[in-house]
Amino acid sequence: MSTDKHLFALYYGSLPSSAAEITITDQQLMHRIATVLRLGVDEEIILFNRQVNAHARIHAINKKHIIMHVISREANRTLDPEVSVILPVLKKDSLHEAIYGLVEAGANRIVLAYTHKSVHHLGQHDLDKLERIAQAAAEQSKQFALPEIIPAQQLANIVSMHADQQYRKIYADPQGISLADQPFFSQDRYLLMVGPEGDLTDQEKDLLRSSGFIFTRLTPTILRAYQASFLLTGAIRSLLVNTKKS
Repeated sequence: MSTDKHLFALYYGSLPSSAAEITITDQQLMHRIATVLRLGVDEEIILFNRQVNAHARIHAINKKHIIMHVISREANRTLDPEVSVILPVLKKDSLHEAIYGLVEAGANRIVLAYTHKSVHHLGQHDLDKLERIAQAAAEQSKQFALPEIIPAQQLANIVSMHADQQYRKIYADPQGISLADQPFFSQDRYLLMVGPEGDLTDQEKDLLRSSGFIFTRLTPTILRAYQASFLLTGAIRSLLVNTKKS
C-alpha cells in the first residue's frame, strides 16, 4: 500500500473496544466504504466511536459484510485544556455550520442556549442531526474525541450553573478588548460564548459581565455568529498549543 495515500476516517458507533477483527454489517457504512470511498481488500481505514479509534485493513468484502483486521487501536485523545462553548440556538443552517466548525476547532463541550433572539425550539430530532454533523466533522478533522452537546437551556440558567466553577470566561464582542492583549494559560479551563444573530440584549450582556465574562474583540469586522464561534475556539486552541504550564 502506498504510504502517501489518504487514510479515511469513518464514525462507527458499534466499533468493538478490543477485538482483533471487525465485521461490519451496517449497510449504510458498507456503502460508504465500498461505493463512496471505493476502498477494496488490503486497503486501510480508521474507524472510531466516542471512546476509541482503530486503524484497520480490509480483509474481505461481499454484499453481506466487510471484514477488517485491526492494525492498532487506541483511546480517543481529549484535547487539553478543557474548552467549553456556550452556543446560542441559531437558525438551522448557521447552527449546523457552527457545530461542524466547533468540532474541527477542538471544543470539548458545546452548551446550547436559548437567548432573547432565539426563534425556535430544538427537539430530539434536531439534537440527533447535530450529533451526526459532529460525527462528520470528526471524520474530516480526525479529532475523534467528540464534544458533548448539551441540550438547550435558557442562558440565565447556563450562566448560573457555571457561576461557581473555575473558568476563564470569554465573550466575543466587537466592542471588547483585543484577544491579543489577554494572557492565556494552559492550566485554565475556558468557557467561551458568542452572541446570536442580532446580538444579545443589553440585559443578557450585563448578565455575562456580572458572571465574570471578559468581552473580547476577534477582528476589526463584524462576523456572523457561527463564524465567530469557531474562530474564537480555534484562536484559543492555537494560542494554547505552545503554552507551558506554570
